[in-house]
Amino acid sequence: MPTTLKNSYSSGRNKLNLENVLFFCMMFSLIFDYRRSDVDSSSLVVILSLINVFCSSSLILLIRKFEKNVIYTLFPIWTFIFIAISSGVMRDQSVYSVFAQILPAVIFLQTAFVCSSYIPYNSNSNNFLNIVILSAVFSGIWKFLFSFSYLDLNIEDVRYQIISGATILLFSYAITSFVIKKRKYMWLSLFLSLGVVFISVTRTYILVFLFSIFVTALALPSSRLKNNFFKGIFLLIVLIGSIFLLQFFVPSVADRWLERIFSYQSTGGEDLTTLTRIAEINGQIKYMKEDILGFIFGFGIAAPTEWSGIELTHIYALLGPGAESRGYSYGHNFYVGCIYVGGIIFGTLLISILLYAPLKGLIKLKRVYYYLNDSERFLAMFSICAVLGYSAFGLLGGTFGDRVMSFYYGIAFGLLVRFNTAVVINKVKD
Repeated sequence: MPTTLKNSYSSGRNKLNLENVLFFCMMFSLIFDYRRSDVDSSSLVVILSLINVFCSSSLILLIRKFEKNVIYTLFPIWTFIFIAISSGVMRDQSVYSVFAQILPAVIFLQTAFVCSSYIPYNSNSNNFLNIVILSAVFSGIWKFLFSFSYLDLNIEDVRYQIISGATILLFSYAITSFVIKKRKYMWLSLFLSLGVVFISVTRTYILVFLFSIFVTALALPSSRLKNNFFKGIFLLIVLIGSIFLLQFFVPSVADRWLERIFSYQSTGGEDLTTLTRIAEINGQIKYMKEDILGFIFGFGIAAPTEWSGIELTHIYALLGPGAESRGYSYGHNFYVGCIYVGGIIFGTLLISILLYAPLKGLIKLKRVYYYLNDSERFLAMFSICAVLGYSAFGLLGGTFGDRVMSFYYGIAFGLLVRFNTAVVINKVKD
């Protein structure tokens, strides 16, 4: 029998027990995670990741019973992981590289399993959501502060290094708070997510935020869109004011934004970031054309890639013959990368599951919006908006190439799976 959105869990979930302790440890074990430099041999990130995997695995064993629809939805992710590992081992990729590269996908899968079956959809869900957002806030703040000292950055050269994988989740939480019901971490989430993007001068996240907002809005009734129009105007004014305020304290950032937006003018009319991404995709496609087994079963989770195409020639012309021209694993387009490391069959199956879930959620939320209470609406819209954001990011980055991003993506995806597989029984309109 499918679960219902109402009264799915007892109030006993609020008590301090082993499950709640494991859940708390799972939520906060990765906030201190970071990308190590080549000279850093510390095992801290490995320990943090293993703690996260242990806690989520233990929770899965304690929960034990999962809805069949949840298992069917997440099973293709497990098969992709198995194939990507097997292909990597068969192609003599080092055990450590295979383990390191597959870990984010494992974290995503286990987190999605936990959040699709552990976090309730009744009034108690507020406590669990607060823990999730606090974890994301701490992750965002720590990554921002730590990156400057660890990587020896300053405001003149900082880029995406300061952006936590929780940023998209925080932005989605803030937007949902504006639309559905104000939550106490709304402003903090909004300023933290937009602040790091502004300071890092990263265009990708602006596109991701806009995409997730406009597509999620399709699920809202027209009456709700009208009611939130003035909220949107107010939010826009606040954002513009915040940008001017930040520019007053860090005026050099505004100059860097102009330089990034019009960077093609200094590179002969070509955008270097676009060139590198296309050259990397060309290299992956070239490998798949030349190796039929690699095309079918993938080249493995730690597969290297030699960039190619006319774009590589342009890169050499701009940066010189010593420019970086090699990548590995997913690369900077998660969808092409999935097929590259896991093969056309299982890579396409994974992509289909990841994209079908938010589409199904949009259609369902549009249909049952007035049958949900505020908490149920909030979790539904929040998860849809976040998953759409991470899905859009996949076009411009390797989503499963980052442990923290995979973790918070898994939280949002698990909540969305929970919403998609549950039955609505509330019948009272607002």
